[in-house]
Amino acid sequence: MPFSLGSNDVPAPGPGCPIDCAMEILGSRATMLILRQAFYGDRRYEAFVQHSGASEATVAKRLAELVAVGVLRKVPYQDPGSRLRHEYELTEAGEELLPVVLGLFSWGSKHLDATQQDIEAVGPDGEPVRVVVRSGENDELTAAQIRLLPRLT
Repeated sequence: MPFSLGSNDVPAPGPGCPIDCAMEILGSRATMLILRQAFYGDRRYEAFVQHSGASEATVAKRLAELVAVGVLRKVPYQDPGSRLRHEYELTEAGEELLPVVLGLFSWGSKHLDATQQDIEAVGPDGEPVRVVVRSGENDELTAAQIRLLPRLT
C-alpha cells in the first residue's frame, strides 16, 4: 500500500501550512545545528560559532531570528572585568523541538553515512532513544493510521 498521510478531503497546503511556517524559521542547516548545540548545552555565541561550523555573521543572524520567534531567549551575564553580554537558552517552545532534533539525529544515524562521531542518544536505562508518534496515551501510530482533517474553530 502506498504511503499516505492525510485524505482527499483536506485542501492542498498553502500559505499558513504548519510545515511551511516552521520551515521559514527552522529550514536552514545553520539553524538546526544551532538548535542541536543548544540541546547539547551550548549557551554562548562563541560556542555556537565553534560547534556549528557556521560563520559568525550567520550564527548572529540565526540566534536573533530564534530569539525573535521565541525559540531561544537571551539571558544577560557578565564575567568579572568584562562587559555585559548575553547567552542563549531554550524556551518552552524551543524545548518542544527536542523530538524534531532527535528525529533528525536518529534518521541521519540510520540512513546516512553519519559515522564521523561515534555517539548515540540513550535514555536513563542505557537503551537507544526512539522518536515515536502517539495519539494521547494510545500505542505507537503508523502513517496509515493518521488523518489530516480540517481544524474545527
